[in-house]
Amino acid sequence: MRNNIFLLIFLAVLVGCAACHRHNDKIEVFRGDTICDICPSGQNLLYVVENANTHTLDLRGFAKDVDTSIDRNLVIPSTVSYGGESYRVETIHKSAFRYQRHITSVTVPPSVRVIKSKVFKGCTRLQRATIAEGTEFMGNSVFSKCTNLQQVSLPSTVKHMGCGVFRRCESLRQISLPDSLEMLDYEFFRGCHNLSEVHLPSALKIIGGRAFGDCHSLSSVTIPDGVTHIRSQAFDACHNLNTVRLPNNLSVIGDGAFLGCVSLQHIEFPNTLDTIGDWAFWNCSELSNVHLPSGTYTGRRAFPYETSFRK
Repeated sequence: MRNNIFLLIFLAVLVGCAACHRHNDKIEVFRGDTICDICPSGQNLLYVVENANTHTLDLRGFAKDVDTSIDRNLVIPSTVSYGGESYRVETIHKSAFRYQRHITSVTVPPSVRVIKSKVFKGCTRLQRATIAEGTEFMGNSVFSKCTNLQQVSLPSTVKHMGCGVFRRCESLRQISLPDSLEMLDYEFFRGCHNLSEVHLPSALKIIGGRAFGDCHSLSSVTIPDGVTHIRSQAFDACHNLNTVRLPNNLSVIGDGAFLGCVSLQHIEFPNTLDTIGDWAFWNCSELSNVHLPSGTYTGRRAFPYETSFRK
């Protein structure tokens, strides 16, 4: 009986070690091995070896339950020591810190190239996020529903940001997007009620559907000349939007793109404009003295009945 008990204890310890190796373990490393290590801000984080040859790690989140009653900063390290070697933190796994409501600020190091979807979604106490130069890809809804997020620093190296990255970040007032970004995806800023100032990238080509929907505090926007498409409901219900500068190369304004922009009084359309979609400016009750370029197709109820036009 005693021998059986000792055997069970030995097996339990063995399984625990296999599940989460410590940084000072001297072991042979394989893809999929797990590592637990204390980060600079004091939390115990869990990593998985992505590639044993290139020494890269995927950050999976906290290694175990954390005390969510204490607000904490989160500083993610660039490297982790493991088996006598240094491993680079290169990706942050999908939903790694989702709904971790005790996080108040986060710093992402330059080693991280990829931040996958929903990593910080629902971190409702998160106020500041700093992402260092080096990150190239950010997935869908990375900061979605971070209702207290106020300050965001994005690197110039970002080439792609997914849908709804800042959806319902209700405390966000201003932001500068990296000039390398070519598309604002679906619902990118939707529901950012206090967003009043945004710098759009010079490389931007497409503004996605509902990208600025329900951004009630946005009063003016200058759209870069590289933009050719403004998709459906892109600025839907931006109630205070009164000034819009459209780009010189714009081709399509999608259905309902400016639907319900009740403060919009004047807009100039470029000669390159091919299509204005259905309901594009419907319920823009203050809009008047509109000039449409020759040959531009206008969809059903694109403008309010009371809109005046000039040749």
